[in-house]
Amino acid sequence: MRRRKNKIVLHPIMSFIILIIITLCASGILGAVGLSTNYNLINSLSGDYESATVSVTSLFNLSGIKLIFRTTVSNFASFAPL
Repeated sequence: MRRRKNKIVLHPIMSFIILIIITLCASGILGAVGLSTNYNLINSLSGDYESATVSVTSLFNLSGIKLIFRTTVSNFASFAPL
């Protein structure tokens, strides 16, 4: 007789919630450290290269929670595949 090992399979909603929690924790840690990065972009009007700086916004404080709820609809509405 062969014994089968029981695999733990998470419901897709639980996987999504776990990823949200990981994202919240990562933003809190990286926001506390003050992580920022630079990237180059092309100005659509002049065609020149420009350097832009982006910093991590912590989602654990009140302004981070407001940011989540304020930009959720516009974020999903502007998603190109939809």
